[in-house]
Order: sequence, then C-alpha cells, then structure tokens
Amino acid sequence: MAQPPEPSGGGAPSVPPVPPYPPYPYPSYYPYYPYAPPPPRSNRALIIVVVAVVVVLVVVPIAVAAILYMMVSDLIGGPGVPAGPSGGFSAPALQEGNVTFTVTSMSPAYPIGSFDFWMVVNGTAGARSPVGASGVPTAYAVSGTTYLVAWADLGGDGSLTAGDSFSVAGNGRPLPPRTDFTFELRYVPTSTLMVASWWT
Repeated sequence: MAQPPEPSGGGAPSVPPVPPYPPYPYPSYYPYYPYAPPPPRSNRALIIVVVAVVVVLVVVPIAVAAILYMMVSDLIGGPGVPAGPSGGFSAPALQEGNVTFTVTSMSPAYPIGSFDFWMVVNGTAGARSPVGASGVPTAYAVSGTTYLVAWADLGGDGSLTAGDSFSVAGNGRPLPPRTDFTFELRYVPTSTLMVASWWT
C-alpha cells in the first residue's frame, strides 16, 4: 500500500503564530453603557425648615400678643363696665366774686354718686372729693384755702343731666383775685373728664 508523501524538509507541520496579549488594562468584553448624571440636589427641605422657624419666631408671638391684648381689653372695658358719658360745661360766669357754670350736654345721664371732682388752683391740685347732694355746698381745701363747691340738680332726679349747674365760691368771701382755677369732674368707672377753667 502506498504511504502519503512526507512533508518537505522532514519537519513537523507549521503552526500559525499566536498574537501577543494587549497591554493592561485589558479592554472590556462587555459593551459600555454610560451612567446618567445624578439629579440636582433639592433645597425644598431647607426651605421648609426656614419657613417653620420664621412661623415659630415671628407669627406665633404676634398671634399670642393679639390674643392677650383682646383678653386684657375685655377685662378693662368688657361687659359690665358702662360707657363713659359725653358732655361738657358752659363758659364759667364770674359774678360777685363767685363762679357758676352749667352742664350744656350729658349723654347718657348717670347718678351724681358716680362722679367725683377736684380743683387745681394756680397749678396746685387738691384731693379728689365726692359731689355733695343738690344745693349742699362741699367744703374743699387747696393749699390751705377753703372753697365751697355746690351742685344744683335742675331735674331733681339725682342724676347729672343737661341744665344742671356747679358753683364755686370763697368761704364767706369772694374768690381770690388774679388766680387761675380749673375744675375737673370725673365719671369714676371710666375716668371720663369734664373740665371748666377760669381766671379771677
């Protein structure tokens, strides 16, 4: 039987050369997918914190102060405290050394016991005093000098009304000359004042 011919040169069959390994780092055998950039940071939480702090430090104290103000206002001028009267005096009339002035208006009318008065003579104030009964002079002293203050109840109902009058006289003698007088009538529950001033 015939044998296959020997390769020429008498050696082993030739093998193709192996290509060299690529340098480090080795390339990836998987396809590259780029990552999406991270979303921008939100300041929403910080804004919420700032708003909460402003509410606590500013709005809440204002609301509490408003509530306290309303509560105190109700205590001072709430139900049970009558409104102050609105009224006035005429210009004082000086006659024979004594002075008289009339209540020109008074609304509403209140009992005379709700009022007191004091006088200021040449800048010196006397003490507060209740108003006496109609036609009964009240002895009132300022700086050692006694004056007689009287109320005349025109309506006879015991209340201060328009048409009533007050008189201020010296004690057995005329009012001192060249003297500045101020008479202040006060409605006690609300400290509402009616004032008459004159010069002798």
